[in-house]
Amino acid sequence: MTLGVESREPFETDQQLIKGKASPSAFSSGWKLSSLDKLAIFLKGFGIPKSDIDPSQEHPCVHYGELFTTYGVSISKVVSRTNAINAAILAQPNDVLMPTSDVTPTGLATASAIEDSGIAIGGDVLIIRPNSNLLLGAFLANVIRFHRKQILSLVTGSTVYHIYASEMKKFVFLLPSVEEQQAIAQVLSDSDLLLESLDKLITKKRYIKQGVSQQLLTGRMRLQRFRGEEAGLNVIQDDWQLVAIKDILRRVKGLPKSVSSSEILQFGSVPVVDQGKSLIAGYTNNTDFEVDCPPEGLLVFGDHTRVIKYIDFNFATGADGTQVLEARMPLNIRFVTYAIQNQEIPNTGYNRHYKYLAELEILLPGLEEQNAIAEVLSTLDAEIDTLVKQKDKTSLIKIGLMQDLLTGKVRL
Repeated sequence: MTLGVESREPFETDQQLIKGKASPSAFSSGWKLSSLDKLAIFLKGFGIPKSDIDPSQEHPCVHYGELFTTYGVSISKVVSRTNAINAAILAQPNDVLMPTSDVTPTGLATASAIEDSGIAIGGDVLIIRPNSNLLLGAFLANVIRFHRKQILSLVTGSTVYHIYASEMKKFVFLLPSVEEQQAIAQVLSDSDLLLESLDKLITKKRYIKQGVSQQLLTGRMRLQRFRGEEAGLNVIQDDWQLVAIKDILRRVKGLPKSVSSSEILQFGSVPVVDQGKSLIAGYTNNTDFEVDCPPEGLLVFGDHTRVIKYIDFNFATGADGTQVLEARMPLNIRFVTYAIQNQEIPNTGYNRHYKYLAELEILLPGLEEQNAIAEVLSTLDAEIDTLVKQKDKTSLIKIGLMQDLLTGKVRL
């Protein structure tokens, strides 16, 4: 399964559906090619501006912006409340909600199924109310998200984009029995719950690392073997020094010229590090650009971007403005990288440049303690990285499940 499949197959399926060339036998027997106007009625939310939403108020409500930021395929717990429900439309279980306007067309290719009744729905929300004997909202919300290419073909507008009930009535898809819809929706829901649990665990681990970093990198908490007999946990020790970055690191001289974008490949022998958010921008096979990394590693600073990375492998630079720093003295550069990342650096003007970094001061313990702290934080990073990879793998599995189950290629 590859990311390429994600973008290609739903598009091909949509084209067949839109042109009326798809037949149930092409996918799975017993599935019917259906249009939404035959299966649902359409309502529109009304009112409830943000100023009328407050957690202390009585009635649960959904504001259209929350369909982008807060809710997934299913809305099982409503987060907002209001008292302004006089003219509001109240949702019913099995309703599906879609935002009707956005500054980008892609934002409209989303849908969320309501599980509870009596939820007040604000303006700019399309309410699709399926015939529950024929179509389940949980199944429909997944189908809409899956067929995003078809949704985008129904969007109108130029500066602000809209999708209307009159267009969504044209939405076509393959419809299995209600029993099979329920089974499919449950499998996809289980995948969503796993992704949600991984998200929460990743967030928790990041908070833990942030807290540990703030304590260890400032000396407010010492690892046990470095505490003096009389030292408390919250006392910065005398053996820590306040040092400027320019006094412990220097820029590497004589770096090869940066690799041009045309020379960056998807695969190659030398990884290319740029000053953007990604550590690896690609690869090159031209070893003339290669920077030899010393055993203690190097610090890469993205001038103009504030992106600071520790590098412990040979690499090439991929953008002008990338600064490479090496140690002036015996030093754990990974520790220094963490110490800089722990600083609050304003994202304005001079603060984004190397000269600002050079004057920045950090607390520096002895080399043995640097090594120990860097090892603790690296272990936390490795745990987070493992979880992120697990989430990415689970996301790909869900994409495959949607491709198989929502087209009838695989039957439960």
